[in-house]
Amino acid sequence: MYAYEFQADVYGSLIEIPEQYRRKIRGNAKIIVMMESEGTDAPREELRFDALRIPTKGFKFNREEANER
Repeated sequence: MYAYEFQADVYGSLIEIPEQYRRKIRGNAKIIVMMESEGTDAPREELRFDALRIPTKGFKFNREEANER
């Protein structure tokens, strides 16, 4: 097992591996990420949840019919 240490920029879920290491890394690799600071230097994507609305007026639920399926 070989260990290479380098600093890299992170773009979303991509880590840019420096050119000098790209030829050395083949097959499976174990990547360990260590952040220098816990500050929020990069802007974070805002998570958004849009509720789903289904019109249920006039809907009749039959439990027996549902269990038959």
